[in-house]
Amino acid sequence: MLSLLTGRLSPEAELAVAAFERFRGDLAGAMSRCGSGKELVEGGFRSDVDLASEYGVSSAVPMLAGDRFVNCAS
Repeated sequence: MLSLLTGRLSPEAELAVAAFERFRGDLAGAMSRCGSGKELVEGGFRSDVDLASEYGVSSAVPMLAGDRFVNCAS
């Protein structure tokens, strides 16, 4: 999570943290109301929006290794 990084955040990162904190309680709702989320829901991909809005549910740490992602969690 960006807010846990040490050092100074860029303005873009600060904005991302503020947006996340604002909608943290309803990520799925907020994401389904934005332009891309609406397109996904209208296209029958509501479950993709729900999956993308899940927070704190995985212990995986994905890292790109060559042409695929691998789990680097210890």
